[in-house]
Formats: sequence, structure tokens, C-alpha cells
Amino acid sequence: MNGIIYCISDSIKGGRTYFDQAVLSAKSAKRLHPDLKIAIFRDEPYLNDSVFDFHLPVFKNSDERDWTLHYMNEWSPTKRITNLKVLCSTRSPFEKTLHLDADTYVIQTIYEIFDMLDDFDIMFTNEDLPKLNDGGRNIGSRILTIPDGVNSGVYAFSNTPAAKRILGKQWIEAIEELEIGEQTVLTRFVRDPQKYLYDAKWKMLDNIIYNAQRRMWRSMKKYGLWEEAKILHFASPVNFNKLYEGKISLNDLFELDEVKECDPAYLIEKPREPNKQQTGHRKGNSMRGASD
Repeated sequence: MNGIIYCISDSIKGGRTYFDQAVLSAKSAKRLHPDLKIAIFRDEPYLNDSVFDFHLPVFKNSDERDWTLHYMNEWSPTKRITNLKVLCSTRSPFEKTLHLDADTYVIQTIYEIFDMLDDFDIMFTNEDLPKLNDGGRNIGSRILTIPDGVNSGVYAFSNTPAAKRILGKQWIEAIEELEIGEQTVLTRFVRDPQKYLYDAKWKMLDNIIYNAQRRMWRSMKKYGLWEEAKILHFASPVNFNKLYEGKISLNDLFELDEVKECDPAYLIEKPREPNKQQTGHRKGNSMRGASD
């Protein structure tokens, strides 16, 4: 059985923002992949939605909850609770698993990710190099794809001993030892694979296709890469809901102020050429309301 997992906890930060985002993300994935199962790990038992086939607890015990609070308060510079995925990944109920952050949106079919897991234990997505303004806000990308940089919003893995080691005990121990974020730890794994990934078959997935951050979009559009995107990564539930309902198109996203401020002129390295075989949304393979 193949499936997608989400890992969220609203009670630690208040509100139900992450859960609502995960529901919308899951709906976008389910519409295109009705046969895939979807699981959500959440801290609040009352947060349920029929789009999820499995509702599972984030924390096995109070120690795991305390560990999360310590991570957020002491180690995480952004005070984000992104380490929940570290606790939940190896508890996935699926043979092949795709992890998605709650603020992602699926716009084309991604079955090939699960096909690739026939040959790999784990697959990461690249990170970009953001351009920040004086207030620390992302206003573009300086490099669209860092070959040895990992973004932990999207990754996939098989139910193999190597994947369980990397995403389980090794990941937790590295966070505790280095006191750095889970994403930085994954980048360290990729940059020293002989030390960390020695027994694993692993692969990097192109973030332009599978983990396109909002700050990348205008640069992708300029260089003919926008049509390749399959997973968008951007916390905009209102606009993603309009996209899901067919009230706006993908190109309408470029009219958002936070997207228009991301200037392609900040690129210091020209991105790759478009993949001819992947340009254009294949008929019947894109979200309703998401075609240009």
C-alpha cells in the first residue's frame, strides 16, 4: 500500500491552521490520486477529516512532546515545529511513503515518485538559495536548485531498514547532538553520504518539479520551467482553495503581492533548460482550474 503522510500539531502553537492547510493539501492530492491512501499524524484527536484514511497520534508519550517543545524553543531559529516529521516518518503505515508539508499543493500526478521507490530507499528534494530583504522576508531565489541542499518539506521513502535508520534514530540523534534543525541535518546527510547514507540507495528529486517554493515561481516562469511544477509549496490556503474550486488558474497566483515581489533578477545562476518531455499539463492530469 502506497500513501502520503502529513505531520501537524496545533495544540503546541494554538489554532488549527496547520490542520486546515493539510486538509486542503490532501484534497489536492486525492483528486488526482484517488487510489492513494493518506494519513495524518496529529496531536489533537478531535481534528478529523474524511480526506484522511488514517488519523494517527503524533506523540507516543509525553517525552516525545517535551522533546518537540525543547526543539522549538531552544534549537529552532524560526520557532517552527517541523521536527514532528522526525517523530512520525518511521511510523508511516505505508510500504512507500511521500511526506508533504501541510502548506503544499499538488497540481499534477506524481505516481512516478512511488515507481522510483522500487529502486531507492529514500528520495530528498533540493533546496533553493533564497534572497531575503532587510526584514528577512523571502523576495526571490538567487539559485533555484542547490544540488546538495535538501528541503525537508517533501521527501519520499520505502519501508526498508536503511530508510528507517536514516529517518529514525539517526535523524533524531543528529538533531540532539548538533542542536540544529531537521532540514539542516538532512543536508548534512547528503553532503557526507559515505558517513550517513552508506547503506541506502538514495536520490535527489528536482525541487522545481516536486517542491516549488513561492519565491521560485516567477523565475521558473521566466525560464520556461513553470509548466513542470507538480507540487507547489506556499502557505496560501485561501488562494489554494480558490484554485481547488476552479475560481482561479495557476497564472492568477502570479498576481499575488507576495509572489510579485519575488524578482527573477536576483538569480545569480541561470537555471537548467526546460525538460521538453515534461512541459505542459498533460490532458486529464492537472487540477481542475489549475491549467493555464
